[in-house]
Amino acid sequence: MTTQNISIRNQFSRLYVDYLIVDEDYNPILSIELDGHYHKYTQDKDKRRDELLKSAGIPVIRFKEIPDIKVIRKTISRYI
Repeated sequence: MTTQNISIRNQFSRLYVDYLIVDEDYNPILSIELDGHYHKYTQDKDKRRDELLKSAGIPVIRFKEIPDIKVIRKTISRYI
């Protein structure tokens, strides 16, 4: 493992998401975030996490409130 790979792995090892959709081989394909009332206090951290995920090719979906199941299905179906 190269120094660059270790650096990238370390960035992801400190990363957490609300929900992560993976494929049959457990490769991440979509991150889902639910922004609650606390989101205004974590926006900078959320932005850095989103940028890291997107740079790895993992789209991020953000919901401001808990959506209806139909909205969830429709939104997720665009990515899988």
